[in-house]
Amino acid sequence: MQEIARYDTYAIRPEVARKIATLVSSVWPQIGANIDVLAKRYRTPDPDRPDARSFVLWDGTDAVAHARTFSRVIRHRNGEMKVLALGAVCVHPTRRGEGFGKRIAAEAFKLIGTGRYEVALFQTELTGFYERFGAVEVRNKFVNRQSNPSGASPWWNPRVMIHPNLDAWPEGEIDLNGPGF
Repeated sequence: MQEIARYDTYAIRPEVARKIATLVSSVWPQIGANIDVLAKRYRTPDPDRPDARSFVLWDGTDAVAHARTFSRVIRHRNGEMKVLALGAVCVHPTRRGEGFGKRIAAEAFKLIGTGRYEVALFQTELTGFYERFGAVEVRNKFVNRQSNPSGASPWWNPRVMIHPNLDAWPEGEIDLNGPGF
């Protein structure tokens, strides 16, 4: 039976964190070189991400899809905006094409419009996938003045998107106010 479970960082059991870490490392081996270290990161509170949560689509006892979210306050020339940071969206390589990516992304996007977040912000190579949800690519210059005053982009992927498309999305430079996700 397939089901989606939501886990707050503080409440992830070690065996669940290990399955998440194993799934994530199956997609990005460079991130999960040490499964135990990655699993610990999924269980350890991060002061920069106090509301971090993981969404996991389970097929029986197998974690087959995952998405991670947390709040981030970004800065722009007209002020600040709280966004839903979306990262580590993945489907196990052997389970792609079964609709799991769509289901896990849709579950994470349910947090938008709850009064807490107006928009999700994320980087991706899969722009076409997210465009089906109504996401659009944004062309702002992003910086991280918090820990990288050089002005270099905090993203490792140049394709940055928001969901949904906001008429009020700021123009110009955006301080991501922390590392990329």
